[in-house]
Amino acid sequence: MYLGIDVGGTKTLLASLDASGNIVDRVKFPTPQTYPELITAIQAAARQLSQEPYQLAAAGVPGILDRKQGLVLSYGHRDWTNNPIKTDLSAALGCPILIENDGKLGGLAAAIDIINEYKNVLYLAIGTGIGICYTANGIIDQSIDDGGGHTLLLEHDGQTLPWEDFAGGLAIIQKYGLQASEITDPVAWQAIAHNFTQGIEVLLTDRTPDAIVVGGGVGAHLDKFAHFLEEDLTISLGSCPPLLQANDAEEIVIHGCYQLIKQYEATA
Repeated sequence: MYLGIDVGGTKTLLASLDASGNIVDRVKFPTPQTYPELITAIQAAARQLSQEPYQLAAAGVPGILDRKQGLVLSYGHRDWTNNPIKTDLSAALGCPILIENDGKLGGLAAAIDIINEYKNVLYLAIGTGIGICYTANGIIDQSIDDGGGHTLLLEHDGQTLPWEDFAGGLAIIQKYGLQASEITDPVAWQAIAHNFTQGIEVLLTDRTPDAIVVGGGVGAHLDKFAHFLEEDLTISLGSCPPLLQANDAEEIVIHGCYQLIKQYEATA
């Protein structure tokens, strides 16, 4: 039995998985406000899912990692810093654990899902912020830092800003007073797509993906802005890779946990 953990900014999802990656059971709870409460809550939820020992676990966390030391240096929108999550979760769960950035785990799952057709994949998790993952033949490219759209700085309206500060879901709400699901105006979506284009252009300067997969809460509405994005990218770059909707957005990080576990087992 394996365990996948998706620590989000507002919710945390745990799922037990069988040897084939099928989800056996799952439990979700609001992400606690403090780091010690998070570890305690994950431990309780893992026991709720299975009384059997877990063979291996993997956790996706929204932050910047020190993989060698097993630390989460920063946690997205939480003020937690330098937490030894690998050691703490391994002790709490009684099994070895792998840690990875949640956006990169989503990208890994998305890439494996289409690997027979597309070998090099750019994944964008456009939610409150923007997670970024590039994979080549199903392997995460760690040269893209964990900060995603928070650390990708771009010129916008005469200022140098993090990409997600003007293109992420929170920025969309601040500008339009609506959730992405509530926006129906094509003019608004054209402007939103243009903001997405600015970051994608930079990401494609030294990478040539066979496809771009879009996930996250805003990405779930790809059908509303895909044609605008394709038009923008074709004008600026001369062509646009296929734009694809991510499958199973709610549990994509959990599926990425499983893929990370299988890659680890293959090389251990």
